[in-house]
Amino acid sequence: NGIVNGYGDGKFGPADQITREQIAAILYRYADYKHFVSEKSNEITAQYYYSKWAEKNVIWAENNGLFDDLGIDVRTLTEKASRAELAAYLHRFCKNIVDERKRFSWSAMCNKITEVLELTK
Repeated sequence: NGIVNGYGDGKFGPADQITREQIAAILYRYADYKHFVSEKSNEITAQYYYSKWAEKNVIWAENNGLFDDLGIDVRTLTEKASRAELAAYLHRFCKNIVDERKRFSWSAMCNKITEVLELTK
């Protein structure tokens, strides 16, 4: 289904720590796969450093509030993400993308993610 593509050289690196831009890419591809993608804008309002290959994903994630109010500096999206950050991205994805489209009821999953976030503070 093309949601996780690896590094492009035939390698996946399943034990590698994931970067912020890779999370954005996976969530974008999943949203696209489920037909949740609506291009709100092709502009980015914040200053982020990211790889050229991730541009579409980063713009989509930023425009859908996935980077909002994390309490950390996410301007460098090429850096590794913490477990708490991943939980925050997933929570925002459920709230801002999935719930908004009313395709599924993800409230229980979002509540669990919120619990994880509270535990990692």
